[in-house]
Formats: sequence, structure tokens, C-alpha cells
Amino acid sequence: MTAIQQVFSGQETNYLLGQGKLFFAPINSITKLAEDKAKFVGNVPEEGFSIAPTVQTVQHNESITGKNRRDAVFHPGQSLTVTARLENVDLENLTQAMFGTSLKLLEATVSNEIHTAYKGYSFSLNRPNVGNLTIVNPSGLIFNQDYRVNLKTGEVFIPENSQIVDGSLVTVYYTAPPINRITGYTGLNTEVWVRFNGLNMANKLNPIIVEIFKVRFNPASVLDFLKNAFPGTQLELIGEALYEPRLERVADYEGGIFRIFSIGKTTIISDSNNEINLPNQFLTYCSGVLPNRPIKIVNLPNQFTIYCLQNIIRPADPPPPDPEIVLLLSGNGDNNSTNIIDSSSNPKSITTTGNVKISTDQSKFGGSSILINSGVVYSSSSLDFAFGSEDFTIEGWVYLLTIPSGFPDLFRTTDNLLFINFRQSGVFALTTPSAIIASSPSAIPLNQWSYFAVTRNGSTFRVFLNGVSGTPVTEPNLTFATNATAIRFGDGNVPLRAYIDEYRITKGVAREITLPTAPF
Repeated sequence: MTAIQQVFSGQETNYLLGQGKLFFAPINSITKLAEDKAKFVGNVPEEGFSIAPTVQTVQHNESITGKNRRDAVFHPGQSLTVTARLENVDLENLTQAMFGTSLKLLEATVSNEIHTAYKGYSFSLNRPNVGNLTIVNPSGLIFNQDYRVNLKTGEVFIPENSQIVDGSLVTVYYTAPPINRITGYTGLNTEVWVRFNGLNMANKLNPIIVEIFKVRFNPASVLDFLKNAFPGTQLELIGEALYEPRLERVADYEGGIFRIFSIGKTTIISDSNNEINLPNQFLTYCSGVLPNRPIKIVNLPNQFTIYCLQNIIRPADPPPPDPEIVLLLSGNGDNNSTNIIDSSSNPKSITTTGNVKISTDQSKFGGSSILINSGVVYSSSSLDFAFGSEDFTIEGWVYLLTIPSGFPDLFRTTDNLLFINFRQSGVFALTTPSAIIASSPSAIPLNQWSYFAVTRNGSTFRVFLNGVSGTPVTEPNLTFATNATAIRFGDGNVPLRAYIDEYRITKGVAREITLPTAPF
């Protein structure tokens, strides 16, 4: 009789058939942990999310026996490739895939757009999805006879029998509803935290969670816009998981690259057995799933972190950013890096021109600051900077390298309605294009850190230096931008030469100003 092969308890095979949700989250520039602002990227198709661990292999062959036998293999390097294929072609995913910046164009009336009209050819309007288009010059033209229009795409076609003179200039008038615009290769390629919340369909829908602490994606490999059947256009993002040394020493994030949570092959054993057997490189937070009933974890591969369903002890999450903080530039980063990060509740893209970089030569907090040496720092446009008549606080630390000969800016809205700039006396002031509103109580000294702050509280404006207020000024009818605008600092009629640290803008709140003793 043929013996029946047996599978003993503990030898069962665990299969993985996964589905789930994929999230991208910004990374806090200080803690290096994910911000509580993870974006669900939409449906990811089958085989649409994968990680590919690889190692650098160095082989050694012996040179004694005359047979050149391999006697050692070393793995000095490790890397992780991340692939995500996104079916949700929305504004944020497209912006990510194109290294772009997005802008919502407001409703507008265009009355003087000029094009050259050629018979038998089309020209395109500056904006698509328009309404009520008319060619107003030359006058007397007949719609659908002398010109035809696709209002959705903004195409204007000039027929051969049009009375328009071939090659002549025409002026068009049209209304333009709001529309989103993405401009490719204009945004910073910033790292994101990637999390996959998965379910194992082959194992009772138990969770399988993957977190990758820092991923820098390449642009989408292909943007295929001609599709008439499913699967439709997909955004394939391929990137590299980067090592984050600050997380190497943080409990739960050892390794500094990625972690996986899984429930597979975990059993509760009798009250009399109180051992917990874990191989190397495991972490456990289980003190017992049931009262007075310990657990034993067996048969788990390396590089997993195991959580029980109860009695979990986890480090506290960092507090979420204050929603009223609309810009926070901590100045943290690697020396000579030009990557400046906004850590506010609604992070803006930060760009620079000229000589602007992260420097470890001077720092108020955190070991580095922003060095501006004849350069400019810009934010992306946002309604967050439309102060209108709301309260606000603009503050930070400045280490002045030279006394300005003109009026360099510590703050300016790009609509040029509001400034904080130095005066030739060395003081700094809150100004408009036509007047100085309020000034600091004294000049900022050279070559030392000084704390500056400007507040609006109702109709009262104050300018502070090192916690001391200048003369309060009341301006009851002063209103600033109500539309989206950006901010910039570092230029003016002369360039600024200074270090900037902990630069913060708060909208809707006039803060109580005291000299800070810690980073914001």
C-alpha cells in the first residue's frame, strides 16, 4: 500500500491574492514620517502595484585548487523599485505623472485675442471649453459660414469660401468658464510616502499592508491619450525607494526604507505556554490577545513587523499641521540642496531663482537654514495668500549678512499689493505700493539671528523685532488680495543677502508675539 504524504500542522501554504487601495502622502520635513494627508490615488488594476527588492551581488572565486570554484557571495548593496499604474487620470495624478504644476483658471471674458486666419486651416484659442465666440474684427462675418467653432476644444476653422482675407489678422471675443491647467516639468519632483492597504483574497480577506517611507517617482513612462476601450489610459509611475537615515533609529521604522504588515500564520496557544518565538529582525507589540493568555508567533519570513489585533503599543503620531498655517519653511535639509519644503497644512510648491540653497553654515533651529545670496524664493499661487481683510501673522528668523542699500523684500505677494521690506535705515516695514503702514521698533543687527513678525488684528497692524512691537498703526479700510496669488521674498529694488529660518505665515489669526524658544 502506498503511503499517503502528510502535511503536518504548521506546514500549510499561505497564498496571496491581493486587492486594495493605494495612497500617496507628503512627508513631514522634520519627523520624516507621513503627513496625515494621504491621497487615495484611485483604482489600481491587476498587477498595478509592485515592489521589486534587489541586491548588489559581488562574487568571489578561490584560487587554490586550479578549478576556480566560487566560495563566497556578498551583497553589499540593497535597493527597492516601486511600480504603480494608476487608472484614475485626475488632476493630482496627472500633475504627479508630469512633474507639473496645476492652476485653476478663473472664469474670464476674452475680448482682444488675435490670430492669423488661413483658409482651409484651423487655429486654436488660448483656452478650450469656451462659449459665445465671435470674430469681432473684421466685422460683419457670419458664424458657421465665414468661420466654424468647436467650443469644447477651442478650435476655429476658416472655410475656403470665407470672406476673411487669407493670412489676415482676426480678433476674437469669447467667454471662458473655469478650467484646470497643468503645465508639465514645472514642479519639483518631491518624494512621497507610499502605503498599500491590501486584502488577501486567498486568506479570509486578512490585511496585507505595505508602507514605503520615501519614494521618488519618475515621470509617467507613457501618456496614451488615444484609447476607446478598457483598460483605458493608465499612468505608469516607476520610482526608487530611498533610504531615510532619520527613521533608522525610530522604533517601528528600523531599516529606514519599507515595512510590511501581515497576519499570516499566527496562532494562539494554551495558557500554560507563555513563550514568544521570533526570528531575528522581528518586532512584536503583543502582550497577549486575551487576558492572561499569551501568544506564540511561528513560521514567518524575515523583514516583517507583526501587530496583534489587541494590546497594541505604538509610538504617538506627530500632531497634524495647524490648518491656519498656510506656509511653513523650516529650512531643514542637506547642505547645498535647492529643495525647499513647505510643511504647512496645504503644502505649496517652492521654487527658487539665483543663489538660494539650504546651508548648514548658520541655523537658528534644526541644523540648517535657507541662504539667500542675490536670489528669490517663490511659492505656488494659492487662495491661502488672499488675505483680503482677514487677520494674519507673518514671522520668521533672519540672519542679515549686509546692510541693504535699497528695499529688499522679506515678503511680497506677487500681485504687488503687500510687502515686508527693509528700509535704508536698517529697519523693516509693512508697506503697500503707495505707503508705509507700520515699521519695526529698531534696525535689524548684522551677523546675528533676529526674530521678525508682522500681525494684523482687525484694523491694527504691528511690526515686531525680537518680540518687541513698533508703534501700532490703525488702518480700518485696508483690504488686500481676494484672488489667488503667490508670495516671494529675497528681491526688491536690491537683492537680499541673509539666512532665513522657520519662516511661517498664518492666515486668520493675529498671534500673540513672544520670542520663540523652539522651532514652529
